[in-house]
Amino acid sequence: MKSKWINGILLTVEYLIRAIFIFLYSYTAVMKIADFKVYRIKMYRQVFPDWLSEIMVYALPAAELGMVAWLLAPYFSERKLFRIGLKANIVLMASFTVYAWLAKEKVFGYIPCACGGIFEKMEWPEHYVVNLRLTILAVVGACLQHWPKIRLITNELYKRWCGRTARAQEVLRN
Repeated sequence: MKSKWINGILLTVEYLIRAIFIFLYSYTAVMKIADFKVYRIKMYRQVFPDWLSEIMVYALPAAELGMVAWLLAPYFSERKLFRIGLKANIVLMASFTVYAWLAKEKVFGYIPCACGGIFEKMEWPEHYVVNLRLTILAVVGACLQHWPKIRLITNELYKRWCGRTARAQEVLRN
């Protein structure tokens, strides 16, 4: 009984972590796209060469929306794609965190933040702390997928949701 309760909590935590990142990436990508002219100007003020800034103007919102798709993957495709997405989430958040740390330490001098929405109001030290916490959260989310019982439950839920097996319904009833 205690095991089912713990597994239920861990599964809920995994879903909450996933929901946080889906909201985060959706929000930041939409804010960048909604105010594209300003976002583009801010990207050109970054430390990157102009040719790389031009690529990143489009690549960052695309990567964020792609991450949303990856985190939604267990509902539409194979779980393997979702696990790749969890690892990519760690890489993307770690990249943002390293960049925020470099900006906080003024390695490149003054750099304006090219983020959108509430994040553009943050100074680099706050940005670094938020990104570091989100990176840790991404690692926790990925680790939960390697918890054997969580993986079994989420795989069975996926199969049930897609109507692939009757066994998933039996496992969920027990």
